[in-house]
Formats: sequence, C-alpha cells, structure tokens
Amino acid sequence: MTYFLRSLILSITLLTPTLWAASGSKILLIVNKDPITEHDLAQRIKLITFSAGDQVKIGDSQKAEILNSLVQERLQLQAAKLKKIDVTSAEVDGALKDMAHDNNMTLDQLVALLKSNGISKETLATRIRAQIAWARYIRQQYAPVVYVSEAEAEKALQKMKIDKATKQYLVSEITLIARDQNQEAQLEASANSLIADLKSGAKFEALAQQLSKSSSAAKGGDLGWMAISQLEKAVADKVEKLSIGQVSAPIKVSGGYKIIKVRDIRHTGQTGPDDVEISFTQAIFPITPDSAPDEIEAMAPTIQKVVACTSPTEFSQRATACNAVVQNTSHVRLASMPDQLRQLVKGTPAGKCAQPVMTPNGLIVTFICDKRQPKPVIHTKDDVLGNLEQERFGRQAAREIQKLMSSAHIESKNETARRMLKL
Repeated sequence: MTYFLRSLILSITLLTPTLWAASGSKILLIVNKDPITEHDLAQRIKLITFSAGDQVKIGDSQKAEILNSLVQERLQLQAAKLKKIDVTSAEVDGALKDMAHDNNMTLDQLVALLKSNGISKETLATRIRAQIAWARYIRQQYAPVVYVSEAEAEKALQKMKIDKATKQYLVSEITLIARDQNQEAQLEASANSLIADLKSGAKFEALAQQLSKSSSAAKGGDLGWMAISQLEKAVADKVEKLSIGQVSAPIKVSGGYKIIKVRDIRHTGQTGPDDVEISFTQAIFPITPDSAPDEIEAMAPTIQKVVACTSPTEFSQRATACNAVVQNTSHVRLASMPDQLRQLVKGTPAGKCAQPVMTPNGLIVTFICDKRQPKPVIHTKDDVLGNLEQERFGRQAAREIQKLMSSAHIESKNETARRMLKL
C-alpha cells in the first residue's frame, strides 16, 4: 500500500467523528466504531414518550437506560452483521405496515403521525431492524442449546393435565440488562422509574418494545400464557402474588432486573362468567369537557344516530362520517379489561352501544359487536414446546447481550454520556 493511500485512509478514519458532528449532531458515544449521536438519543426519547404516553418522565435514570438501549441495539446489529444476517427494507416496511394496521392506519398515515411528533420513520425502522436481526441471531447461535425434546414437552403436558385447576398467567415482561455489576444499582433505579411511569399511566407494551432487552420486546414484552412451573423461580414467586392488571416491583434476575405485568389469569380446563370474550368497536368524537356547550349541543343529534346503530358496519360508517376516530378490538376477555371498561360493556348486549363516556380525549361510544363464551383451554404438546423454547431463548438472549456489552469497546465523547453509563 502506498504512503499516499495509507494517509488517505488515516485521514478518513480521523475525520469521521468530525463529519458526524458537523452534520448537526454531536457524538455521545462510539460503540465498536459505530457512533451514537445527540440526535439519536433525542429521537429515541421522542419515540418513547409518543408511544408510551406523556406520563413517561424522562429524568437522568431514564436517559441513561435509553442510551444504554441504543448501545445494546448497536451491538445487536453488529453481532448479526458478523454472522451475515441481513434484514431487508421490505421486511422492515412489512413490520411497520403490521404496526399501522394494528392501529387502524395505513403506513403513510403512521409515518405522517410520527413526523407530526418530530420523529423520523428511520428511528422506528432502526429499532425494528435490530429486533428482527437479534431474534434471528439468537436462534442461529443457540438453537442446539435450546432444543426441547418431545419427551420433555410430553412430561410438562402431562403434569398440566393432572391438575385441571392449574392457574395460568398471561404475562408481559420488561427486561433490563446490566453491563456489569457496577451498573446494577443504576439499573434498579431505572426499573423503579419505569414502574413510577407505569403507575402514572404509561403503556407497558410500548416501554417493553422500546427498552426491554429480551427477545419478547418485539411483541411488546408478551410471553403468552404461562404456568408458574414455566417461570424462573424469582419471577414465579412474584407473579403468584399479582392480580390481573398489576405490575411487579423490580425482580432481581441473573444479569439484571425484570418488571412483570399480569394481564390475565385463567384456570386450565375451566371457564367462568368473566371468561366471556367481547369484540367491540369504539368511536372517539372530537368533543371534550372543555368544548363549548353550543358545539356539544350541535353534535348531539348526530351522536344519537350513531348510538342507535345496530350493526358494526353501520356504526363505523356513521362515526367516521362525523370525524370520529374508530378503533376495533377483537376477542378480549372480560376479566382482563380495565375496571371502567369492564363495567361499561358487561351489561350491554351484542348489537348495542354502551353508555357514552366523556373523557379529556373526547367522547367515547362503544359498540358491542360480539360476545361469546370460550371453550375450556386444552393445551397441546406444541403449545408446551413453544413456551419452553421461548423461555430458554430468552435466557440465552440476556446472557448474550451481557457478554457483548462486557467485551465492547465503548468510547465516550461526552461527559454527560460518560456519567450516565458510568464509563
């Protein structure tokens, strides 16, 4: 290699951080040569407050955990790249379209909504790309270790069949991983801050998707239905004491902390009145307690016509024509609904509207599309096998990210970032 070429390469290497800074955003950290900028941090903070709710208070501990998440995200993408794991733009767009569909929007509408809140599409796309790549990486690396035999699955299934009254818990998790033992106290403080946000009304699923280090983050932390015997002991001990809708205190586990939410509880092989599954459509009309009396009075006849609808299609069409935001929800178990919604829909028959409710966000009218009593839960060997695999992959993912963090070269370019991550 000529002296000129070596000099040129050296110049490019030395100039790279300066170019990033010159682009309008200062570099906070360099993670194995990949920069994290002030812009990256600001965008992720906006995404979290937008998706989880304004109840999230971004203090120093939250900023530290968000920055820590960005570091781990870089490491996940780097690890996947080394194994030639590629996530295409089409796959990311497909995941974004699914997300938009779940929120009754098109992809263009989702992107426009993000933009109106100061969030670029790429900010969300990067997070999704990392989640997909990391899930593939963990499966590729640990499939032989995580193998669950037919005999193991059959044994677990028979154990569940013996006790028909076995409780099952619909569980979600947020997993926080410490870089090393020195970070554990800071991590516990971050976990307590997240719990305070959740108690103030922040959305568990959104925080899990943005901050959790488990492979379940891609599904908003959802672990599905789990028996106590399928959970690690530290988690199982806490879950047994939680009621539907409750969130645990930080649970110390190997490598970090978990926050657990119990979304529902059921008994295997049994159903009761609270097991009824309800599908409903809600329309949110643009009038609030602060609206002028004349405005409310003017909309009253139109809303009365919507309330009088007798089919979901008619209800949606009339509500949409009144500029209401329409949302569909399918097959939600009565017991897992928030108290106010449960009381609202419990006595309303299918094909009718529940009593309209005025909220600070608008007037909400709920149309009951369908009510049905589900059949008793019957587990198959495949169900048990899937749960066992998921739990084992989750443990391996936590160990792997901690290993990557302990061996990473993280260079701080900012005193605040250095203090946040205790570098």
